Amino acid sequence: MMESHAIEVRLTRPATGTELAAARRAADFPLAASVERTRLLAVTYAGGRRKAIGRVWDAVGDLLPVDVITTALANRKGEVLLSVRFDDPVAERFRRAAADCGMSTEAYVREAVLRGLSRDEAARAARLDAEVTGLLAAATPAELAASALRGIARTGPQQGPGSHAH
Repeated sequence: MMESHAIEVRLTRPATGTELAAARRAADFPLAASVERTRLLAVTYAGGRRKAIGRVWDAVGDLLPVDVITTALANRKGEVLLSVRFDDPVAERFRRAAADCGMSTEAYVREAVLRGLSRDEAARAARLDAEVTGLLAAATPAELAASALRGIARTGPQQGPGSHAH
């Protein structure tokens, strides 16, 4: 069944007007650019998320300085599909490392990305814990809570870098 899929294209640098025009001509789906021209959004029909990403790669991959292509919306499990193309030497290193682990290249890269994200989240949590410990040394828990509530009241709840909207 053909469904519509929102696909985000992130570029390594801002696209020129000429590059964007060529990509729009080549694509058989709408392509909207951010103001800074480093991110594009495509809505395309395909038989699944992977096929939709493939269609976008096929249409614009050789016309724009593409860094990564992702699904713009998470699936029911909260997962976003990420697609990166590596040059041949890098791809070969990934293939060899995956084979050494008895994994497919895709599974190997997925595990590496998840490990990296986990390390980043753990490091962020450790930094926040250290900052809170320092704050608690200078203020009582009640003073700290009151200050946090005043800050939230002033700015509203924020989605920080470590939060995950679903």
